[in-house]
Amino acid sequence: MIIYLTYDIVLKEEMVEGEVVYVSGERPLVEKGSTLASVMKTTASHANETKSQAASRAETYTKAVNAITKEIAGLNAQLRKQSGDNNSLLDKRDALLTTLAEQMDFTTEYDQNGLVLVRMGLSGNGPIVVENSLSSNIGVSDTGERLEIIYQPGVANKSTQVLSGGKLRAELDIYNEA
Repeated sequence: MIIYLTYDIVLKEEMVEGEVVYVSGERPLVEKGSTLASVMKTTASHANETKSQAASRAETYTKAVNAITKEIAGLNAQLRKQSGDNNSLLDKRDALLTTLAEQMDFTTEYDQNGLVLVRMGLSGNGPIVVENSLSSNIGVSDTGERLEIIYQPGVANKSTQVLSGGKLRAELDIYNEA
């Protein structure tokens, strides 16, 4: 006797060679399970590829953030040394801050000389990435389950969740939701 099971709630009975066999108009459960397993394997493969690409882009964005903050710190050093007309330096700094805003959200504080302090996130209390002529790097870390921003990788290695916007946050969300 062969019995085909399906996920259909209603099965019909048929007599086959004097025995009752439960069948439906659907494929047997074994075939459906095989198809489901194949779909799940493909979906997992796509999810892993998405995560890998998001991690790679996040790494690229952190390198861009680090280069921008280093340049802003250098401009702070020049502003500290110069007196008088600093408009071109201030314009360059403002352009860099605009570019940085595409990568991540941050807050700024300015002193009387035009030097800028840059903090990650929008709270005003996030990690400082530019202070005077110093910049602090950020990086990404894969914990196995999540992709996280690391403040001062290789030094402090502090995980931070202060970002709520920008390309970097988007890649974290893509990775962590895949």
